[in-house]
Amino acid sequence: MNFEKEPSRYDELPEDHELVSKYQPRFLNRGGEHLVYLVDGHPNLVIKASTYKIKDSVMSIIDKQGIIDDKILEDEAREKYEDEVKRKNDEIRQLRFSFGKDHTLKERRYLMKVPVSYELLKEIFANDYFARVLPDSAKNINEVWTHVVVQEFTEISEDSNRLSLSYGHFIENGEVDQELYQRVTSTLVDPSSTDFKGRDFLDLQDCSKNKSLSKLITMAETNAQLKEQLENFVKTAIKYTEETGQILALAGEDNVLFSQENGVWNFLLVDVLPNSPEPIFKIIKELGEKISKNINLTLEDKEYFKRGINFVRIINGLARSLGLQDQLKLPDIFSNVNLLEIINKK
Repeated sequence: MNFEKEPSRYDELPEDHELVSKYQPRFLNRGGEHLVYLVDGHPNLVIKASTYKIKDSVMSIIDKQGIIDDKILEDEAREKYEDEVKRKNDEIRQLRFSFGKDHTLKERRYLMKVPVSYELLKEIFANDYFARVLPDSAKNINEVWTHVVVQEFTEISEDSNRLSLSYGHFIENGEVDQELYQRVTSTLVDPSSTDFKGRDFLDLQDCSKNKSLSKLITMAETNAQLKEQLENFVKTAIKYTEETGQILALAGEDNVLFSQENGVWNFLLVDVLPNSPEPIFKIIKELGEKISKNINLTLEDKEYFKRGINFVRIINGLARSLGLQDQLKLPDIFSNVNLLEIINKK
């Protein structure tokens, strides 16, 4: 296993911090909303720190005057954070039950204080979803509370022949062909629609830097065993979402991997739980009522919406590409309005 990597700002941690001196964490990669590290003495594990919660913690311990008061988090958010960790551990148990142990990794979440540096914080605050700005006073922060995942290590993530099911980023956060967006999205949120064009779907949805989604679908078209595994993933994902109201995080590279062992294809869920403990699919279905009443969506609504609509679009797009009847269903209003206009409305 080769873990030699170029130095990163994510490696810039306070050397005098107890956890740094004890475990010597080495940055491996940034997977979606997690910073992934290897630690000395534990070659079969990876440690993942939630950037989502790191940012929340930083903002919660700095008051409007820029004064750092860690007691704020202790008093007001500790109980909430601990509840979220419990709910996420419940989610991973449900995920492993739904998809099976052959397709999932053992993991457990904890609430911990982790070492940070100002350089690391600047990196993770860049392009923040909520446009939050890192305060200058954060230079004085050297540790924050966050969710930490301890997960078994998989060599599949180092396999040069692996295929990744990922789409890169939320389409709505960049420049997009509005006509293409509306045509593809309105088709894929309505299972009864017959106006599906696979090329349009990939042109819109596959924003991954290596066109991972397109490669996966193309290979599945000519490999029956890979196609069978992809179908298994899509069907199980639909069932899981319908039963739990929760989506899977499919934007990040290598969140879902397909690989061969002895000529047999299999898939593995590496990092698919969204950071939010709230059931995002259930939430966006409920947002249909707001949309039907012309009620403006809040910033939080829009973030849930973007996560949910991308998940529905990719799962239903995969189902259509594979010729499956199974699809996720959203309220009719989603196929009858200009969704991009609603998301961008101030």
